[in-house]
Amino acid sequence: MMRLRSLWGFIGLLGMLGLACNAFAGSGGLEPEAGLTLPPPVVAETPTAEGVSGLAATATLAGTAVVGTPAPNTGEPLVTALVDLNVRSGPGVIYDRVSFLLKGESAPVIGQDPNTGWWKIVCPPRAGGSVAECWVSGGTQYTQAINVAGVPVAVAPPTPTPVPTQTPTPEAQSDVVAELSGLLAYVGDGRLFIAPLNLTTDPVTIGSPQLITTNGFVNRIYLSPNGRQIAYVSVSDETEILRVVNADGSNDQQLLQTTNIPVVVPDGMRLTFKQIAWHPDENSLFFTTEMVSDEGPGSQLPLDFWQLTLDGTLTPVLPAGQGGVNFAIIGNQVILSHPRGVLRANLDGSGRTELIAFPLVNTASEWFFIPELQVTEDKTAVYTAIPDAEPLTPESTTALWRIPTTGDPEPLATIPSGIIGLFGGLTWSPGGTNLAFTDPQDEDGSSLKLASGTGEGVSVYAVADNLTFLGWSPDERHFLYRVATGFVVGTMGGDPLEVPLPGGRTVLNARWLTPTSYILVSGISGAWDLQSGNVAGILVPLVTEGETAVFDIWTP
Repeated sequence: MMRLRSLWGFIGLLGMLGLACNAFAGSGGLEPEAGLTLPPPVVAETPTAEGVSGLAATATLAGTAVVGTPAPNTGEPLVTALVDLNVRSGPGVIYDRVSFLLKGESAPVIGQDPNTGWWKIVCPPRAGGSVAECWVSGGTQYTQAINVAGVPVAVAPPTPTPVPTQTPTPEAQSDVVAELSGLLAYVGDGRLFIAPLNLTTDPVTIGSPQLITTNGFVNRIYLSPNGRQIAYVSVSDETEILRVVNADGSNDQQLLQTTNIPVVVPDGMRLTFKQIAWHPDENSLFFTTEMVSDEGPGSQLPLDFWQLTLDGTLTPVLPAGQGGVNFAIIGNQVILSHPRGVLRANLDGSGRTELIAFPLVNTASEWFFIPELQVTEDKTAVYTAIPDAEPLTPESTTALWRIPTTGDPEPLATIPSGIIGLFGGLTWSPGGTNLAFTDPQDEDGSSLKLASGTGEGVSVYAVADNLTFLGWSPDERHFLYRVATGFVVGTMGGDPLEVPLPGGRTVLNARWLTPTSYILVSGISGAWDLQSGNVAGILVPLVTEGETAVFDIWTP
């Protein structure tokens, strides 16, 4: 009974966490009741367990309360916080925090900065009388403003540390990359920045960041395979715009906006980019799409696959109903997954073949299970895991598969639990040698289990509350996982090293850079830090107090 109660408690928590993740992961919310039928070519879908690793903790802030509920609409310019929100001394996260607004609190608007979209407000009482100016983000995920059409432009105060305005020439950028070995692209105040990484230090250190584009509300970024270009998605009036810019800041151009994709979108919904990836030759991008509801939670998936060249030419590689949701590119082929199978095709759309067919997985909820696809470091194979049709039953299992570039998919071991296939976050090491997953059914918490890449030789490495696997090191020797008090550096055949984080901070995401160093996002909602760390648990700050946690890295 204890085991069953723990399992259903986890499933209930997962649903709540999935909603919390939407602001950070960009994946739609719970859709209307879909039952267990799947009318082609459009399916309903909601975040899978992958979103749980993007959990955004809610800050608990102390102080004297201000307005408890939004003020009635009297015609006065007002801004209302949609989340617990920092108030700063100027329009941007580079300014000092001087106060805060709790979710639902409102403040009068007295100015605006059109360059950043931030609002200048009357300082809340909790700021004290010594604060000269108060500003809050105008991002639609953070605030809602009314009656602001006539608000005057306010002069921004001098920045505490001026943001560099110069951009290096392509030649200079090449020198920087050659010397410092890596690049970090990140979003600050809705804008795109890039900074060189010195991979020869341990932990990794960062060079001077450069502002790459002033286009606001950037929510996704994708560094090209050679690190010379950045594709990014910005949002304007709920329309997503896909753009590309050189890593030195030159040639920033719009490629496509979602309203121009030839897809029939039902009333009350809008089209968004689902997954985006660079072509190996870096002359084009591939993507799939998703339809999200304008009225609330809900999404539909056309099951498509598109190619977009850098001159703006759009081609439906696989038409709606013939493509997929998740995809992985290996060589000149693509592997796509959808709620009833996994398929392979050439990048020009020819040779489409269904590789794995399976019945619709009963998740006992409104969302459909769609297999995650993990590409090996050498781009020769894709690994995936698929649970039984009834994964919540005691006798259910999860099948592991390896899909090579040619030939039939190879069945691997079977894991005795469908729950692990749904929520276990199965993660293969870069070369496919090892496998890690979490088992939420342990009576003492979630257990982290390790196995060979084929799924054999399963052993328990750790048991802890709120345990989430974060990723393998490139040499497959070390790994990271999150626990309630911070994170842990694990070692194959060695003891774990726990790294506690202060003040209720949590790890949102992590990416390995070298066999001994990594970058992680930690903090609380609205105040995320990018840090580098090493296997000894030493952390070095890279970017501090970002409102969002969007980043990408490039290494040789």
